[in-house]
Amino acid sequence: DMSRRFVVGETIAIDYGVNSTSAAGNTRTDIKSTYRLVGKESVTIEAGTFTACKFESTLDLRSDTAGVKLHTEKTGFLWSDPTFGMIKQSFEGTSNVNAHGYTSSTEHADQQELIRATMGGAQRP
Repeated sequence: DMSRRFVVGETIAIDYGVNSTSAAGNTRTDIKSTYRLVGKESVTIEAGTFTACKFESTLDLRSDTAGVKLHTEKTGFLWSDPTFGMIKQSFEGTSNVNAHGYTSSTEHADQQELIRATMGGAQRP
């Protein structure tokens, strides 16, 4: 991947697919995502304090494995550091699974943050 300079307020769309094989058969997962640079802010997490780029992000994921269809939609924020990459993210969304004529929905909230890392000789914390 090439590094990219974002402009505050700019939205970039990244769409891609993943082909996989399991005991259930072959699957294609289609993923559509967007990233909008909100700005830079100071973020303190367990790995330390970072001046990070804050992005508003969306994710739309769809797959079909052996007739079981999954559709997940998420929105939220992620914070990225130029040395360590994604250091924190916070998303909320819904997953719908349709199998054999029945549909179930699950609401979820995802939180992740960097605890510690070493990258290019730099170490946190």
